[in-house]
Amino acid sequence: MTHPPTGKKRALLSVGAVLAVGAAVTWAAVSSSVETATLFDGSRNTLDVRAQASFDPDWRPGSLTEMSADPISVHDEDLGTLLPGESRTIYVAVGNASPRNPALVTMHIDDPDDLTGVPGEDGERAELFADFLFTVEEDGAVLLDRVPGTTVADLHHTWARPLKAQATRFLTVTVTLDPARTDPNRPAHSGVSVRFDGVSVPR
Repeated sequence: MTHPPTGKKRALLSVGAVLAVGAAVTWAAVSSSVETATLFDGSRNTLDVRAQASFDPDWRPGSLTEMSADPISVHDEDLGTLLPGESRTIYVAVGNASPRNPALVTMHIDDPDDLTGVPGEDGERAELFADFLFTVEEDGAVLLDRVPGTTVADLHHTWARPLKAQATRFLTVTVTLDPARTDPNRPAHSGVSVRFDGVSVPR
């Protein structure tokens, strides 16, 4: 099993948010009148979902301002040497950096470097993402349970409970190489991307 990268507290590339259109609604609704527009300051009605992650189970995220709006990127050198049945766990913090608005947040797990149909150096199947099983948990509750990479449409989760402004959720994302995978495909590799987007909701 691959050892975590050096630097016990090293955070992975942090997660990001796709800004929702709703962030500009307040201004758009009053922009036809200069007098009215000056009464409504929409600058705090932003949607700003951010995240950060690490392989270290003792890791704690930085402040919301230190988190990023870019997708978490786990590179193939971190996951590509897994043996069948082995796992790696990514510890993820996702936060709502908006100063005011709660947000309904959705998590997506993607293949950032899809190599489907591209052979490896020796003609072997080079794509590994389809052989991963993904388990996501929050405070002991299972959000995704060993969902295979072949069912990309199922690799997402939308929380029913809005994430309050300036609040943070903590998740574990466990990536397991399917035990049924055979050794001849072992040279295959893949990265994993975890990203978040959201929609502002009324307070």
